[in-house]
Amino acid sequence: MSLSGKYFNARSYGLDPDTGLINYDTLREKALAVKPRILIAGHSAYPRTLDFKKFREIADETGALLMVDMAHFSGLVAGGAHPSLSRMRI
Repeated sequence: MSLSGKYFNARSYGLDPDTGLINYDTLREKALAVKPRILIAGHSAYPRTLDFKKFREIADETGALLMVDMAHFSGLVAGGAHPSLSRMRI
């Protein structure tokens, strides 16, 4: 429980229980149902590369802003081990 929970109706997109991966089809279905104002792509303990293009498509389809919280993997981006958003043309 956090103070932001009193002001915002945050929802998580979670992982597929069978694969342990983000299921972008499920994420899309949830976003279409919730109609968020902002879709946040980010992770702290997900050892995979996020598909930013899919996040962008889902945000566009639902009318949401897309924000990437990259605090936990920014060093990987700086070191070239994770794709840079600026080179992805999303």
